[in-house]
Amino acid sequence: MKKHLVVLMIIGVLSVTVFAIRPVKRIVFPKGATKVSVTGYLNGYKDSQVYLIKLRKGQTLKFDANKPVSLYISDPSGEDASDMDLSCHSHQVVENTKAGDYKIKAVECGKADAWKGSFKLSVSVENKRNDLQSKRISESTENNNSSMQKAVDLSVLNENIEKAKNEFESTPQDTQAKMKLADAHFERAFALTEAAQYRSALGDFRKGLKLNPNNKEAKDMHDQIISIFESIGRTPPKEGEEPTPLPIKKS
Repeated sequence: MKKHLVVLMIIGVLSVTVFAIRPVKRIVFPKGATKVSVTGYLNGYKDSQVYLIKLRKGQTLKFDANKPVSLYISDPSGEDASDMDLSCHSHQVVENTKAGDYKIKAVECGKADAWKGSFKLSVSVENKRNDLQSKRISESTENNNSSMQKAVDLSVLNENIEKAKNEFESTPQDTQAKMKLADAHFERAFALTEAAQYRSALGDFRKGLKLNPNNKEAKDMHDQIISIFESIGRTPPKEGEEPTPLPIKKS
């Protein structure tokens, strides 16, 4: 009887150990890819598989599992980003993501029949803003339709740039101040892009990329604007010759 209890205790310890040592998996996309498949293994309701994925701001993240699992998602600040309205939650969509690491915890769905074994998770990341802007840029530049351009209130964005610029100039060795100024230029660049002021937007994209050339979203948009101008035989403004943003008309 004692021997039987010892065996059960050893099995229990080994089971707990299996759950405890399961490694966290980092989801990485090959260059140019927007969709990948990752695998996992669950050994009962108490088991879990954790993934990490690094995202940029404003993306759309989608998950689809091939088995009944529940996916619990935390954003970079640790807040719950899960959509728990769906049965078993094996399909998840997170829109307008924050920049940083998202944590995904996969467990067996308690609403489904018990199972154990491997499963596959399809993961995709979309950047709808770039796709939409690419179409708008092409239409605007090809038709030379200046009426598409809209004057927007940039006062807050201008103030943010000046404030970040002063901070960076006073502490030029401060990496955080440098990135803050780059982000301020990127924010105004995207606002100008939304207003179809593409030539003006290039100025801020260029200034921001000099400070932070690793911002992929900004670089992608800058490159899209340049390539579309070139593809339709129009010359983008040279660096330093970008027009100033359209002024707001006072009533």
